[in-house]
Amino acid sequence: MLPINKFDKCLFIFLYNFSRRVKIYVYILAIYITINIYFGINDSDIIIIFGLIFFVIMILTSNVNDKLKKEFDRYKKYLKIKRIRSYKGL
Repeated sequence: MLPINKFDKCLFIFLYNFSRRVKIYVYILAIYITINIYFGINDSDIIIIFGLIFFVIMILTSNVNDKLKKEFDRYKKYLKIKRIRSYKGL
């Protein structure tokens, strides 16, 4: 699946970058929990809602990684070939 028009290309690049940033979400969760423990925030509703949203994002990220792994590899090869061809054209 190579992106055809600009919207598809932007969406594909967004999904590609989103799937590579799984560690950022883990750090966000760790910082959030640390801040809550440090300042002694006892509002459990906020923590529960944040946890649910966080885990939904993690599940979506893992699904994107599983389903689009082949397409991402093909897109990497496409970018590599495109870069090589651009240098040969000089």
